[in-house]
Amino acid sequence: MALSRETMQILEMLSEGKISVEESAKLLEAIQAVEQNRPQKAKTVLVKITEQGKEITNLKIPVKFANLFWRFIPKELQAQIDIELILAQIEAGAVGQLIEIEQKDSDRRIDISLE
Repeated sequence: MALSRETMQILEMLSEGKISVEESAKLLEAIQAVEQNRPQKAKTVLVKITEQGKEITNLKIPVKFANLFWRFIPKELQAQIDIELILAQIEAGAVGQLIEIEQKDSDRRIDISLE
């Protein structure tokens, strides 16, 4: 586990004698509390495509490769999806369902979410 910059600074101050063990423990607890309260960022993009109630695609892609999922969306549906919006939501750390598209004429459904 990598230590945060703040944690390293506290440990450095402790080793230099600038703060006591008790003070460092309080500071480390405060940092840990802040880090635990941060919202978790999505780790994967989930693309599900169903056609006539049958799942034809169930794709999980790490968010760092999010721009690749675009290739798995049928060409005729790409016009209905704002890829820039999806990438912006990923960058912002969004989690949950982003897009739900239903095509009644072809009984096709696309769900894109971040987990």
